[in-house]
Amino acid sequence: MAKFAPAPSIAISAPSRGPSDIEEETSQLETMTTHSTSNNSESGRSSASIEPTYRMEPVTCFQDHTINKIVEDILYDEMKDKSYDSELCKEMAQNLAGKIMEKVKSLDVSRYKYVASVSIGSVREKPGLHISSRCLWNKKTDSSVTVNFMNGSLFAVVMLYGLYLE
Repeated sequence: MAKFAPAPSIAISAPSRGPSDIEEETSQLETMTTHSTSNNSESGRSSASIEPTYRMEPVTCFQDHTINKIVEDILYDEMKDKSYDSELCKEMAQNLAGKIMEKVKSLDVSRYKYVASVSIGSVREKPGLHISSRCLWNKKTDSSVTVNFMNGSLFAVVMLYGLYLE
């Protein structure tokens, strides 16, 4: 059985630093900070982290009435003359969700994350449809909007959730 010898103790003394050394280290730190927030070319995402603000409530809250109007306008403009086609519904739903998200994000309400769900179906087939969702959220800051649209051929249901990031 091998016996291990204790590691030798090493005394380290810190060299004295002058003001020029501190300025040089500060300059290096700023360079490192600038470098760390540059775009990551491999993933296309920024590697910058968000500094904590210690803010527990939003400055501007989720604006139900404004967002409801935006979603209604987009639904009406995009769907008023469309007819139901089961092959195109997936693409239409994705395009609607993208347009709604762009418009809502342009409101620039900071620290909110949005989730949009769009469902499209046929009116002629008279489907029985039940849509439900469950979310865990803060009732003071988080909210949702549900908008329905129907023409002679199809119906659409949009559910948009706004979740505050603390």
